[in-house]
Amino acid sequence: RAVTDAMKAKGLATKVDQPAAFVTTAQPETRFAGDLLSFLPLEPMFPSLMPKSDSYIPVVTKAIEKEASADALLGDESVPEVAVVGTSYTANDRWNFQGYLSEFLNEPLADYSKEGIGPFPPMAQFLTGPDYASHKPRAVIWEIPERSLLGKAALAGIPLPESLTTKLASIKPR
Repeated sequence: RAVTDAMKAKGLATKVDQPAAFVTTAQPETRFAGDLLSFLPLEPMFPSLMPKSDSYIPVVTKAIEKEASADALLGDESVPEVAVVGTSYTANDRWNFQGYLSEFLNEPLADYSKEGIGPFPPMAQFLTGPDYASHKPRAVIWEIPERSLLGKAALAGIPLPESLTTKLASIKPR
């Protein structure tokens, strides 16, 4: 909701006051073993020492069915006006980040998130890709995990303003 509120304040959430276009529903409870468990070298010798997987209630966001317009019948689907770019948190449907954004913004999103490569390469790919060249979105939501902004190594190879580079160079490691 914070993203929606910020976008609304800037005039970028133009469809939030229209009739609901998306709905989020809970699914049956399930178990999930997070990817960090792979760093615990306990299996196959000591499986009883492994932490239990987490239980959670997954949710799914879907578009609300509406009567088809003449444009839709002719195959004239509009390109989403909001893009989301991010990491596995956004790309993995398990967390429904894009679904929540679609529901709160009340419009579909174009998703350019990627798993396993951090937040910066997906944004670079998006900005230099054919979709961005042919259709500039009204807004881009960029999901960046805080830890990605904390260290110099996270920014290696990314062109930064000299003032920021100088500031980063002056930071002493703990």
